[in-house]
Amino acid sequence: MVGLDLSPEALDYAREHYAAANVEYVHGDLASLPFENAAFDLICAFETIEHLDDPEAFAAEAARLLRDGGTLLVSTPRAQHTTRMPANPHHRVELSAAELERILHLSFGDVRLLGQRRIQTRRHRVMQRLDAFGLRRRARWLEPAAMLLGTPPTTQVTLDGIVIEPGELERATELVAVCSRPLRP
Repeated sequence: MVGLDLSPEALDYAREHYAAANVEYVHGDLASLPFENAAFDLICAFETIEHLDDPEAFAAEAARLLRDGGTLLVSTPRAQHTTRMPANPHHRVELSAAELERILHLSFGDVRLLGQRRIQTRRHRVMQRLDAFGLRRRARWLEPAAMLLGTPPTTQVTLDGIVIEPGELERATELVAVCSRPLRP
Protein backbone atom coordinates (compact mmCIF):
# COMPACT_ATOMS: atom_id res chain seq x y z
CA MET A 1 0.00 0.00 0.00
CA VAL A 2 1.27 3.45 -0.89
CA GLY A 3 0.13 6.72 0.65
CA LEU A 4 0.91 9.88 -1.29
CA ASP A 5 0.81 13.55 -0.38
CA LEU A 6 2.30 16.82 -1.59
CA SER A 7 2.80 18.03 1.99
CA PRO A 8 5.99 16.85 3.71
CA GLU A 9 4.33 17.59 7.07
CA ALA A 10 1.36 15.35 6.23
CA LEU A 11 3.75 12.58 5.20
CA ASP A 12 5.74 12.92 8.45
CA TYR A 13 2.49 12.73 10.44
CA ALA A 14 1.35 9.64 8.53
CA ARG A 15 4.70 7.91 8.98
CA GLU A 16 4.60 8.62 12.71
CA HIS A 17 0.98 7.61 13.32
CA TYR A 18 0.18 5.03 10.63
CA ALA A 19 3.42 3.17 9.98
CA ALA A 20 3.13 -0.50 9.00
CA ALA A 21 5.37 -3.01 7.28
CA ASN A 22 3.17 -3.03 4.18
CA VAL A 23 2.73 0.76 3.90
CA GLU A 24 5.01 3.22 2.13
CA TYR A 25 4.55 7.00 2.11
CA VAL A 26 5.66 8.91 -0.98
CA HIS A 27 5.93 12.62 -1.79
CA GLY A 28 4.20 13.44 -5.06
CA ASP A 29 1.83 15.56 -7.10
CA LEU A 30 -1.44 13.93 -8.15
CA ALA A 31 -1.23 15.53 -11.59
CA SER A 32 2.12 13.84 -12.27
CA LEU A 33 2.53 10.70 -10.19
CA PRO A 34 5.94 9.07 -9.70
CA PHE A 35 4.91 5.50 -10.59
CA GLU A 36 5.19 3.18 -13.57
CA ASN A 37 2.21 2.57 -15.85
CA ALA A 38 -0.26 -0.09 -14.62
CA ALA A 39 1.31 -0.17 -11.15
CA PHE A 40 -1.89 -0.49 -9.09
CA ASP A 41 -5.09 -2.53 -8.83
CA LEU A 42 -6.90 0.08 -6.74
CA ILE A 43 -6.48 3.82 -6.25
CA CYS A 44 -8.44 5.64 -3.54
CA ALA A 45 -8.73 9.41 -3.48
CA PHE A 46 -11.09 10.31 -0.66
CA GLU A 47 -11.84 14.01 -0.19
CA THR A 48 -8.94 14.87 -2.51
CA ILE A 49 -10.09 15.95 -5.96
CA GLU A 50 -11.60 19.20 -4.66
CA HIS A 51 -8.11 20.33 -3.57
CA LEU A 52 -6.67 20.06 -7.09
CA ASP A 53 -6.28 22.79 -9.70
CA ASP A 54 -6.59 20.20 -12.48
CA PRO A 55 -8.91 17.29 -11.58
CA GLU A 56 -8.82 16.11 -15.20
CA ALA A 57 -5.04 15.59 -15.01
CA PHE A 58 -5.46 13.50 -11.86
CA ALA A 59 -8.13 11.31 -13.51
CA ALA A 60 -5.82 10.74 -16.49
CA GLU A 61 -2.92 9.85 -14.16
CA ALA A 62 -5.11 7.42 -12.23
CA ALA A 63 -6.15 5.73 -15.49
CA ARG A 64 -2.48 5.45 -16.49
CA LEU A 65 -1.55 3.86 -13.17
CA LEU A 66 -4.32 1.26 -13.02
CA ARG A 67 -3.86 -2.26 -14.30
CA ASP A 68 -6.51 -3.73 -16.59
CA GLY A 69 -9.45 -4.52 -14.34
CA GLY A 70 -8.33 -1.85 -11.82
CA THR A 71 -10.63 0.54 -10.00
CA LEU A 72 -10.46 4.19 -8.96
CA LEU A 73 -12.53 5.21 -5.92
CA VAL A 74 -13.09 8.95 -5.49
CA SER A 75 -15.12 10.83 -2.91
CA THR A 76 -15.75 14.55 -2.78
CA PRO A 77 -18.25 16.93 -1.19
CA ARG A 78 -21.35 17.27 -3.36
CA ALA A 79 -21.97 20.75 -4.69
CA GLN A 80 -25.32 21.78 -6.15
CA HIS A 81 -23.42 23.57 -8.93
CA THR A 82 -19.74 23.35 -9.80
CA THR A 83 -17.74 26.30 -8.55
CA ARG A 84 -14.09 27.25 -9.00
CA MET A 85 -14.44 29.77 -6.13
CA PRO A 86 -15.78 27.69 -3.21
CA ALA A 87 -16.33 29.08 0.27
CA ASN A 88 -13.84 26.56 1.71
CA PRO A 89 -10.43 28.25 1.32
CA HIS A 90 -8.68 24.87 1.00
CA HIS A 91 -10.80 23.76 -1.96
CA ARG A 92 -9.88 24.72 -5.52
CA VAL A 93 -13.13 23.39 -6.98
CA GLU A 94 -16.36 21.89 -5.71
CA LEU A 95 -18.05 19.63 -8.23
CA SER A 96 -21.66 18.87 -9.04
CA ALA A 97 -22.48 15.23 -9.70
CA ALA A 98 -22.74 15.89 -13.45
CA GLU A 99 -19.35 17.62 -13.59
CA LEU A 100 -17.61 14.95 -11.52
CA GLU A 101 -19.04 12.29 -13.80
CA ARG A 102 -17.97 14.24 -16.92
CA ILE A 103 -14.39 14.63 -15.67
CA LEU A 104 -14.07 10.96 -14.75
CA HIS A 105 -15.58 9.78 -18.05
CA LEU A 106 -12.70 11.52 -19.86
CA SER A 107 -10.42 8.80 -18.45
CA PHE A 108 -12.71 5.88 -17.57
CA GLY A 109 -15.18 3.83 -19.59
CA ASP A 110 -17.36 3.06 -16.58
CA VAL A 111 -18.20 5.61 -13.88
CA ARG A 112 -20.79 4.83 -11.22
CA LEU A 113 -21.84 7.59 -8.80
CA LEU A 114 -23.10 6.85 -5.32
CA GLY A 115 -24.34 9.23 -2.67
CA GLN A 116 -22.82 9.31 0.80
CA ARG A 117 -24.47 10.89 3.80
CA ARG A 118 -24.30 10.78 7.53
CA ILE A 119 -27.32 9.33 9.29
CA GLN A 120 -28.95 12.12 11.27
CA THR A 121 -32.12 12.49 13.26
CA ARG A 122 -34.95 14.59 11.87
CA ARG A 123 -34.36 17.12 14.69
CA HIS A 124 -30.73 17.47 13.62
CA ARG A 125 -31.63 18.07 9.95
CA VAL A 126 -34.22 20.70 10.93
CA MET A 127 -31.63 22.55 13.03
CA GLN A 128 -29.16 22.46 10.13
CA ARG A 129 -31.73 24.03 7.81
CA LEU A 130 -32.42 26.74 10.40
CA ASP A 131 -28.71 27.54 10.68
CA ALA A 132 -28.74 30.09 7.84
CA PHE A 133 -25.49 31.71 9.01
CA GLY A 134 -23.53 28.46 9.19
CA LEU A 135 -22.75 28.87 12.88
CA ARG A 136 -22.38 25.12 13.43
CA ARG A 137 -19.46 25.01 10.96
CA ARG A 138 -17.78 28.12 12.35
CA ALA A 139 -18.16 27.39 16.06
CA ARG A 140 -16.58 24.00 16.77
CA TRP A 141 -17.72 24.27 20.38
CA LEU A 142 -21.26 23.67 19.10
CA GLU A 143 -20.37 20.12 17.94
CA PRO A 144 -21.38 18.49 21.25
CA ALA A 145 -24.85 19.99 20.78
CA ALA A 146 -25.37 17.42 18.04
CA MET A 147 -25.72 14.77 20.76
CA LEU A 148 -28.68 16.69 22.18
CA LEU A 149 -30.28 16.36 18.77
CA GLY A 150 -29.71 12.60 18.76
CA THR A 151 -26.83 12.56 16.27
CA PRO A 152 -23.21 11.99 17.32
CA PRO A 153 -20.64 14.64 16.34
CA THR A 154 -18.80 13.97 13.08
CA THR A 155 -15.62 13.06 14.98
CA GLN A 156 -17.49 10.18 16.65
CA VAL A 157 -19.33 8.77 13.63
CA THR A 158 -18.64 5.11 12.87
CA LEU A 159 -19.42 3.13 9.72
CA ASP A 160 -22.86 2.43 11.20
CA GLY A 161 -23.54 6.18 10.98
CA ILE A 162 -22.79 6.50 7.24
CA VAL A 163 -24.89 5.48 4.27
CA ILE A 164 -23.44 5.04 0.77
CA GLU A 165 -26.09 4.23 -1.81
CA PRO A 166 -26.91 4.56 -5.50
CA GLY A 167 -29.52 7.07 -6.57
CA GLU A 168 -30.90 10.02 -4.63
CA LEU A 169 -27.68 11.97 -5.09
CA GLU A 170 -29.51 15.15 -4.11
CA ARG A 171 -29.70 13.83 -0.51
CA ALA A 172 -25.96 13.12 -0.41
CA THR A 173 -23.43 15.34 1.29
CA GLU A 174 -20.58 13.60 -0.53
CA LEU A 175 -20.32 11.85 -3.86
CA VAL A 176 -18.51 8.54 -4.25
CA ALA A 177 -17.40 7.52 -7.73
CA VAL A 178 -16.42 3.96 -8.65
CA CYS A 179 -14.45 4.11 -11.91
CA SER A 180 -13.30 1.19 -14.03
CA ARG A 181 -12.16 0.42 -17.56
CA PRO A 182 -9.33 3.00 -17.66
CA LEU A 183 -9.00 4.71 -21.05
CA ARG A 184 -5.44 5.08 -22.23
CA PRO A 185 -4.17 7.04 -25.26
